[in-house]
Amino acid sequence: MPNKFQFKIWLDEADKFIGHIDVIFKPLLERHEHVMVHCITATPKNMFDKYKTLNVFPLENTTTREYHG
Repeated sequence: MPNKFQFKIWLDEADKFIGHIDVIFKPLLERHEHVMVHCITATPKNMFDKYKTLNVFPLENTTTREYHG
């Protein structure tokens, strides 16, 4: 029976957590096909250096009117 839930994890500032991606998230993805990890970063260079290829999509709206950074 397929899983009825899909888990989506959004990792902000992902470029700062490559060690966590390798140790925690990659094994999690290998074990569970119903889990997805979306890495968010404005500075992806070290991620491309490490992983060589990544699926990338731009975020059209990165903030809302209510956002206070």
